[in-house]
Amino acid sequence: MGFTGIAVGTFLGLSTKLGSNVLQKVPYMRHPWEHVLFMGIGAGLGGYFQNKYHRDLEEVEELRLYLERRPDVNKKA
Repeated sequence: MGFTGIAVGTFLGLSTKLGSNVLQKVPYMRHPWEHVLFMGIGAGLGGYFQNKYHRDLEEVEELRLYLERRPDVNKKA
C-alpha cells in the first residue's frame, strides 16, 4: 500500500465525518470514535484503490505488448 492513497483516504474519511456534523449542526468532534472509524475506512479504501490503479496499469501495458506482437494486427489492408 502506498502512503499517498492512505493519506488521501484518511483525509476524505475525516472530512466526510466533519462535513456530516456541520450539516447536522452539532459540535464538529462529536462522537470522536466515529472520526477514527471513518478515517480507517477511508485509509483502507484509499490503499485498495491505489493498488487497483497500479494493477490495472500493469494489465493495460501487458495487453498493449500482446497486441503489438500479434502478426495480424500489424498488417495493413
